[in-house]
Amino acid sequence: MKICFLGDGCSPIIRSWVEYFVEQGESVSLITANMATPHFRFADVYRVGDTNPKRILTWLRIIRRTKRAIKLIRPDIIHAHSIYAYGIPAAMSGFHPFVGTQMGDDIGVLTYKSRTARAAVKRVLRNIDVLFAKDIYAKQRAMQLGCPASKVQIMTSACDTDRFTPTERSPALRDSIGVGPGDVLAIFTRPFTDQYRVDTLEAALPEALDAVPELKVILLERGDYQPVKARLAPYKRILWLPAIPHEQFHAFLASADMFIDTFVPRDGMLGHAHGTAVTEAMASGLPLILPDKPEFHFPWFNAVLYPIEDPTRFAMQIARLARDQPLRKKMGLEARQLAVKYFDRSVVMGQAFHTYKALLESGMA
Repeated sequence: MKICFLGDGCSPIIRSWVEYFVEQGESVSLITANMATPHFRFADVYRVGDTNPKRILTWLRIIRRTKRAIKLIRPDIIHAHSIYAYGIPAAMSGFHPFVGTQMGDDIGVLTYKSRTARAAVKRVLRNIDVLFAKDIYAKQRAMQLGCPASKVQIMTSACDTDRFTPTERSPALRDSIGVGPGDVLAIFTRPFTDQYRVDTLEAALPEALDAVPELKVILLERGDYQPVKARLAPYKRILWLPAIPHEQFHAFLASADMFIDTFVPRDGMLGHAHGTAVTEAMASGLPLILPDKPEFHFPWFNAVLYPIEDPTRFAMQIARLARDQPLRKKMGLEARQLAVKYFDRSVVMGQAFHTYKALLESGMA
């Protein structure tokens, strides 16, 4: 089968999809607008972006170059990773079968904030043959935007559970960032932007740190972090690190003791995704403390939940888990088992492959 992916070639998610299908012996090509995309072994890369982009002209060029690349590749199927950024040129190419994967907020926050984006996404969803949505709430949003329910498949994020594994835990790495054998390390990986509700995080951490002297917390210098870093400066057990390259991410996750998160879009917006980092943390054997939102009640999650508007409850859950090593171990083992069962690449991408075959067998090509 000749598969053509469209997506950001520097994204570890896209690289994982390309590499998996190459490993399965399929003929794989990638169309990307990211001109910094590196070489892919055994996969052809078509770079369709501009090194010095101007917004409207760049969109027109990307659409035109994408059409040209698809004609050259002559794939059996195209699969766009992002309904907005790559779904638009995929839809404009007129090629079928056309599969799309919801990425981040492309059918969520983006379509609430921008009429232009909403109109573009609606057009993509009219032209798509199958949409992979992360959960039923993303499916509901896609349907609100005009995508027939028959075209939507629920598909969780994929994770390389051979790479993200508890065996990657590194005492040397912990020591290098100032974490001792008796310390309990929590890790937060989101950028400091409004949609990640970092106000709740900022309010909760001092309470949790005051309650548990052994607790240390990794925060990443991503987004608008400087004001938060300044306000939390008195708390020396907060370890501020530069953004971690994905090649090293597995070691940091496995070397932590719990994963904490605050992502809840405001105003009840549907369509967002929980994020690959959550699944990678589970595969790494970490217990999770997550905001109480509907998708985390599904059987493939086993997190401790808290109300996003209650920083004190968040702090209490962090402190409780930090003090309870047997509970952390139990939850971490369960998280690992769930990740292997539901999020492993062979499970998720195997489902995608069956969809590709069904589309081709239906005579849609």
